Amino acid sequence: MTQNIDVILDRIFEEDKRFLRKIVSRNKKIGIVLTAVGAIINLGALLAIIFFAYTEPDPTRALTYMIYALILAFIGSQIGKQGTTMIRESTNILNPGRGRYKFYAKLRCPKCGFTEIREKKQGEYVGMRTEKTCEACGEKMVIIGIYAQPEKEVQTIGYPLLPMPGQTITTQLKATILNMLTPLKIAFRLRRNSVREED
Repeated sequence: MTQNIDVILDRIFEEDKRFLRKIVSRNKKIGIVLTAVGAIINLGALLAIIFFAYTEPDPTRALTYMIYALILAFIGSQIGKQGTTMIRESTNILNPGRGRYKFYAKLRCPKCGFTEIREKKQGEYVGMRTEKTCEACGEKMVIIGIYAQPEKEVQTIGYPLLPMPGQTITTQLKATILNMLTPLKIAFRLRRNSVREED
């Protein structure tokens, strides 16, 4: 019966897993393309700088062309950076910011009511009588709940501070500005809390 439950759960979530795998694959491909495009633009800009430095007889025109090439190199580096970010972040789609989730089972003794929480074992389900015996009376314990907890606890201050793939330039700019203002935001929060305590 427990194998049937595992098969049913796998089938229920198979479409979700397939969808997430497609997103991971797509983001990796786009990241590889962006990284390659950024590298090609940077290489082209470097070759242009070398070419104009040695072939242009007018120093002011050579300097102008080199400035254009440097701007192009900056654009290429930003494209490449976005590509590497997408490759790195695509693996985190299946493993979100709080880390992997661990599954726990809550056991209760039907006789005396003693409860215990331990890591969930394969094939366990709510209502199942386990081999674990109660420490108080020796009765076999029953699973009354199964839940998941992340490896890491994350507390946000408010706005997402890191630039993420898919954000617009204005959203990334806003996140950068708010990131710089975070110490002030924390200071104002501490001041507001101290004023409330005084009241």
